[in-house]
Amino acid sequence: MSEETHTNTTLWNWNKARREGVLPEEWLNLCAADLREADLREADLCAADLRAADLCAADLCEADLRAADLREAKLYAADLREADLREANLRAADLREAKLYAADLYAADLRAADLCAADLCEADLRAADLREANLRAADIIVIKNELWDVFIQGDSIRIGCQFHTAAEWDAFDDDAIRKMSSSALDWWRVYKPLVMAAAKITMKESNKEAL
Repeated sequence: MSEETHTNTTLWNWNKARREGVLPEEWLNLCAADLREADLREADLCAADLRAADLCAADLCEADLRAADLREAKLYAADLREADLREANLRAADLREAKLYAADLYAADLRAADLCAADLCEADLRAADLREANLRAADIIVIKNELWDVFIQGDSIRIGCQFHTAAEWDAFDDDAIRKMSSSALDWWRVYKPLVMAAAKITMKESNKEAL
Protein backbone atom coordinates (compact mmCIF):
# COMPACT_ATOMS: atom_id res chain seq x y z
CA MET A 1 0.00 0.00 0.00
CA SER A 2 1.45 3.39 -0.97
CA GLU A 3 1.92 6.14 1.62
CA GLU A 4 -0.75 8.26 -0.11
CA THR A 5 -3.26 5.39 -0.11
CA HIS A 6 -2.51 4.67 3.55
CA THR A 7 -3.11 8.33 4.43
CA ASN A 8 -6.39 8.42 2.52
CA THR A 9 -7.49 5.23 4.28
CA THR A 10 -6.52 6.77 7.62
CA LEU A 11 -8.63 9.85 6.92
CA TRP A 12 -11.56 7.75 5.66
CA ASN A 13 -11.53 5.66 8.84
CA TRP A 14 -11.10 8.77 10.98
CA ASN A 15 -14.12 10.44 9.40
CA LYS A 16 -16.09 7.19 9.72
CA ALA A 17 -15.15 6.98 13.40
CA ARG A 18 -16.26 10.58 13.90
CA ARG A 19 -19.65 9.92 12.31
CA GLU A 20 -20.20 6.82 14.43
CA GLY A 21 -18.87 8.43 17.59
CA VAL A 22 -16.18 5.75 17.91
CA LEU A 23 -12.44 6.47 17.85
CA PRO A 24 -10.33 3.27 18.00
CA GLU A 25 -7.17 3.56 20.10
CA GLU A 26 -4.92 2.64 17.14
CA TRP A 27 -5.97 5.77 15.27
CA LEU A 28 -4.29 7.90 17.93
CA ASN A 29 -0.91 6.89 16.47
CA LEU A 30 -0.46 9.39 13.66
CA CYS A 31 3.29 9.88 13.86
CA ALA A 32 4.56 11.48 10.61
CA ALA A 33 1.09 11.19 9.03
CA ASP A 34 0.26 13.34 6.01
CA LEU A 35 -2.81 15.28 7.17
CA ARG A 36 -2.44 18.40 5.07
CA GLU A 37 -5.71 20.34 4.79
CA ALA A 38 -7.52 17.59 6.71
CA ASP A 39 -10.90 18.35 8.26
CA LEU A 40 -10.39 17.56 11.94
CA ARG A 41 -12.76 20.07 13.47
CA GLU A 42 -13.75 19.11 17.02
CA ALA A 43 -11.75 15.86 16.65
CA ASP A 44 -10.82 13.95 19.80
CA LEU A 45 -7.02 13.84 19.58
CA CYS A 46 -6.34 13.80 23.29
CA ALA A 47 -2.88 12.27 23.91
CA ALA A 48 -2.49 11.45 20.20
CA ASP A 49 0.98 10.78 18.81
CA LEU A 50 1.36 13.40 16.08
CA ARG A 51 5.12 13.74 16.11
CA ALA A 52 6.38 15.22 12.84
CA ALA A 53 2.88 14.96 11.35
CA ASP A 54 2.14 17.27 8.41
CA LEU A 55 -0.93 19.26 9.44
CA CYS A 56 -0.31 22.29 7.24
CA ALA A 57 -3.56 24.20 6.65
CA ALA A 58 -5.50 21.51 8.54
CA ASP A 59 -8.79 22.51 10.17
CA LEU A 60 -8.36 21.72 13.87
CA CYS A 61 -10.82 24.28 15.13
CA GLU A 62 -12.07 23.30 18.61
CA ALA A 63 -10.13 20.01 18.45
CA ASP A 64 -9.22 18.26 21.69
CA LEU A 65 -5.42 18.05 21.63
CA ARG A 66 -4.79 17.84 25.35
CA ALA A 67 -1.43 16.25 26.11
CA ALA A 68 -0.95 15.45 22.41
CA ASP A 69 2.61 14.87 21.21
CA LEU A 70 3.14 17.40 18.42
CA ARG A 71 6.90 17.66 18.54
CA GLU A 72 8.26 18.94 15.20
CA ALA A 73 4.76 18.82 13.72
CA LYS A 74 4.12 20.97 10.66
CA LEU A 75 1.20 23.23 11.54
CA TYR A 76 1.88 26.05 9.10
CA ALA A 77 -1.36 28.05 8.57
CA ALA A 78 -3.35 25.45 10.53
CA ASP A 79 -6.68 26.54 12.01
CA LEU A 80 -6.44 25.91 15.76
CA ARG A 81 -9.01 28.44 16.90
CA GLU A 82 -10.40 27.50 20.32
CA ALA A 83 -8.47 24.22 20.24
CA ASP A 84 -7.67 22.59 23.59
CA LEU A 85 -3.88 22.26 23.69
CA ARG A 86 -3.38 22.07 27.43
CA GLU A 87 -0.11 20.35 28.29
CA ALA A 88 0.47 19.53 24.61
CA ASN A 89 4.07 19.00 23.52
CA LEU A 90 4.69 21.45 20.67
CA ARG A 91 8.44 21.59 20.98
CA ALA A 92 10.06 22.73 17.72
CA ALA A 93 6.67 22.67 15.97
CA ASP A 94 6.13 24.84 12.89
CA LEU A 95 3.24 27.13 13.83
CA ARG A 96 3.96 29.94 11.40
CA GLU A 97 0.79 31.87 10.53
CA ALA A 98 -1.27 29.40 12.55
CA LYS A 99 -4.65 30.59 13.77
CA LEU A 100 -4.54 30.14 17.54
CA TYR A 101 -7.27 32.60 18.45
CA ALA A 102 -8.65 31.72 21.90
CA ALA A 103 -6.73 28.43 21.93
CA ASP A 104 -6.03 26.93 25.35
CA LEU A 105 -2.25 26.49 25.57
CA TYR A 106 -2.09 26.24 29.34
CA ALA A 107 1.18 24.52 30.36
CA ALA A 108 1.96 23.66 26.73
CA ASP A 109 5.59 22.99 25.79
CA LEU A 110 6.40 25.53 23.07
CA ARG A 111 10.17 25.49 23.40
CA ALA A 112 11.85 26.37 20.10
CA ALA A 113 8.46 26.45 18.36
CA ASP A 114 8.16 28.77 15.35
CA LEU A 115 5.21 31.07 16.04
CA CYS A 116 6.16 33.70 13.49
CA ALA A 117 3.04 35.67 12.49
CA ALA A 118 0.77 33.31 14.44
CA ASP A 119 -2.55 34.71 15.70
CA LEU A 120 -2.40 34.31 19.48
CA CYS A 121 -5.15 36.78 20.29
CA GLU A 122 -6.96 35.72 23.49
CA ALA A 123 -4.96 32.47 23.63
CA ASP A 124 -4.34 31.17 27.15
CA LEU A 125 -0.55 30.86 27.48
CA ARG A 126 -0.40 30.62 31.25
CA ALA A 127 2.41 28.34 32.43
CA ALA A 128 3.39 27.69 28.79
CA ASP A 129 7.10 27.16 28.16
CA LEU A 130 8.14 29.62 25.44
CA ARG A 131 11.90 29.38 25.80
CA GLU A 132 13.63 29.90 22.44
CA ALA A 133 10.26 30.20 20.70
CA ASN A 134 10.18 32.46 17.62
CA LEU A 135 7.51 35.10 18.26
CA ARG A 136 8.47 37.47 15.44
CA ALA A 137 5.44 39.17 13.91
CA ALA A 138 3.22 37.34 16.37
CA ASP A 139 2.63 40.79 17.85
CA ILE A 140 2.89 39.48 21.40
CA ILE A 141 5.05 40.40 24.37
CA VAL A 142 5.55 37.83 27.13
CA ILE A 143 6.73 38.89 30.58
CA LYS A 144 7.60 35.92 32.78
CA ASN A 145 7.18 36.57 36.49
CA GLU A 146 7.41 34.51 39.66
CA LEU A 147 3.80 35.34 40.56
CA TRP A 148 1.87 35.88 37.31
CA ASP A 149 2.91 35.71 33.69
CA VAL A 150 1.90 38.63 31.48
CA PHE A 151 0.85 38.26 27.84
CA ILE A 152 0.32 41.41 25.80
CA GLN A 153 -1.04 41.39 22.26
CA GLY A 154 -2.42 44.41 20.49
CA ASP A 155 -4.63 46.24 22.99
CA SER A 156 -5.27 43.12 25.10
CA ILE A 157 -3.45 42.12 28.27
CA ARG A 158 -3.71 38.84 30.18
CA ILE A 159 -2.21 38.75 33.67
CA GLY A 160 -2.68 35.37 35.26
CA CYS A 161 -6.34 34.50 34.63
CA GLN A 162 -7.43 38.13 34.21
CA PHE A 163 -7.97 39.27 30.62
CA HIS A 164 -8.80 42.91 29.85
CA THR A 165 -7.97 45.65 27.37
CA ALA A 166 -5.02 47.94 28.06
CA ALA A 167 -7.42 50.83 28.61
CA GLU A 168 -9.33 48.82 31.22
CA TRP A 169 -6.15 47.83 33.05
CA ASP A 170 -4.96 51.43 33.07
CA ALA A 171 -8.28 52.65 34.47
CA PHE A 172 -8.67 50.07 37.27
CA ASP A 173 -8.58 51.69 40.71
CA ASP A 174 -6.97 50.10 43.76
CA ASP A 175 -10.19 48.45 44.90
CA ALA A 176 -10.73 46.76 41.53
CA ILE A 177 -7.18 45.40 41.50
CA ARG A 178 -7.36 44.29 45.15
CA LYS A 179 -10.48 42.21 44.44
CA MET A 180 -8.58 40.16 41.85
CA SER A 181 -6.20 38.65 44.42
CA SER A 182 -4.85 39.38 47.88
CA SER A 183 -1.40 40.00 46.36
CA ALA A 184 -2.59 41.82 43.26
CA LEU A 185 -2.38 45.42 44.42
CA ASP A 186 1.22 45.25 45.65
CA TRP A 187 2.22 43.44 42.45
CA TRP A 188 0.39 45.93 40.22
CA ARG A 189 2.00 48.94 41.86
CA VAL A 190 5.42 47.52 41.00
CA TYR A 191 4.73 46.17 37.51
CA LYS A 192 2.07 48.51 36.10
CA PRO A 193 4.59 50.93 34.49
CA LEU A 194 6.36 48.05 32.72
CA VAL A 195 3.13 46.37 31.58
CA MET A 196 1.57 49.57 30.25
CA ALA A 197 4.79 50.60 28.47
CA ALA A 198 4.92 47.19 26.76
CA ALA A 199 1.25 47.50 25.81
CA LYS A 200 1.93 50.82 24.11
CA ILE A 201 4.58 49.11 21.97
CA THR A 202 2.22 46.35 20.78
CA MET A 203 -0.60 48.81 20.12
CA LYS A 204 1.77 51.01 18.11
CA GLU A 205 2.87 48.00 16.03
CA SER A 206 -0.73 46.89 15.50
CA ASN A 207 -1.69 50.35 14.29
CA LYS A 208 1.22 50.32 11.81
CA GLU A 209 0.07 46.99 10.35
CA ALA A 210 -3.50 48.26 10.04
CA LEU A 211 -2.40 51.21 7.89
